[in-house]
Amino acid sequence: MSIQKLPEDAVRRLRSGVVVGTMAQCVVELVHNALDGAATVVEVLVDPMTASIQVTDNGHGINSEGFKLIGQRYVTSKAGNEDGDRTYGFRGEALASIAEISRLEIVSRSNCLQTYSLTLKGGSRIYFGPAPVGRRRGTTVIVRDMFYKVARALWSNECYELDINGPQYPVRRKRLLEENSVEGIKRALERVALARPYLTLTLIDQSKDVKLLATHKVGCSVD
Repeated sequence: MSIQKLPEDAVRRLRSGVVVGTMAQCVVELVHNALDGAATVVEVLVDPMTASIQVTDNGHGINSEGFKLIGQRYVTSKAGNEDGDRTYGFRGEALASIAEISRLEIVSRSNCLQTYSLTLKGGSRIYFGPAPVGRRRGTTVIVRDMFYKVARALWSNECYELDINGPQYPVRRKRLLEENSVEGIKRALERVALARPYLTLTLIDQSKDVKLLATHKVGCSVD
């Protein structure tokens, strides 16, 4: 059996799985992006049944020049801050990784009058241009069909799906089920909120239309 190099698309998806291997990780990365954009109000909607996430914030927003770079790996607005001082997304991997394993839509308005929209699927751009509906300054990121393509491994010149939910991976399956659950997402966001008393953060389970977490600027309460 010869040793062969994995195809580039397989490498990208495997790398994406390291950065955002669960829905909880994806949510935290998106909330961190919102905080890096100076957001003080963040609303998170999740639907574990469809592996969908929506994060809306009141941050600085993204201008047209910034949109041109979104989806590329190692692109960040925090360049020159390798130590990660007071920022989170200095590595520039989160959005590119999420775009590789989902259908990603970003709607944002900066200080300009125009609201822009960008859609990517599997890392490829599908649409970029003016959004059909305007919004206030800030950003909404929508992740649909997360993990619609799982990582593949090259074996004997053929690619086979790696069934990470199969019985041969009991530990990994248990961890994924826990971290992809709404409770796993809630626990992750509680850790984010506890260190940020200035943040108003809401988590809603869309599949049940239930508010699971509500923190406020003047205090903190968990529903």
